[in-house]
Amino acid sequence: MLIFFGSKLLTKPFIETIEMPFGTIITWLGLIAFPTILYSGFKNIYNANTKVLRFFKKIIFFLILSGCFWGVIGYFLADNWAYNFSNKNVFRGGERAATIFWNFSYILLVLSVLVFIIYLLYSFVLRVHKKN
Repeated sequence: MLIFFGSKLLTKPFIETIEMPFGTIITWLGLIAFPTILYSGFKNIYNANTKVLRFFKKIIFFLILSGCFWGVIGYFLADNWAYNFSNKNVFRGGERAATIFWNFSYILLVLSVLVFIIYLLYSFVLRVHKKN
């Protein structure tokens, strides 16, 4: 919601000494929280007993780990905690690094949502199959 309404809170400093804005920490926590909720919120995944559910569990665990490293990877690519990139000819903070950062961010988000949707569809098919 904050992103869609362009909240000024997102650009206010969370940690002033390193110039890390609230938007960075909110996004970072979100990228960790969503797959963590999937992992711990669905007992079938948490207590995986089939190959398919173990596969879901591994993907979600990968997403949690990737989310944990998202901020550090972003800092390495942008050379700042606000993830501002420029048209520099150098890699760090430049266009190529920006492309890698945004692709990494989108993949984490989209993959989390896809795993959630596929898991829901898988659960639905299992329930229908059990009833028949």
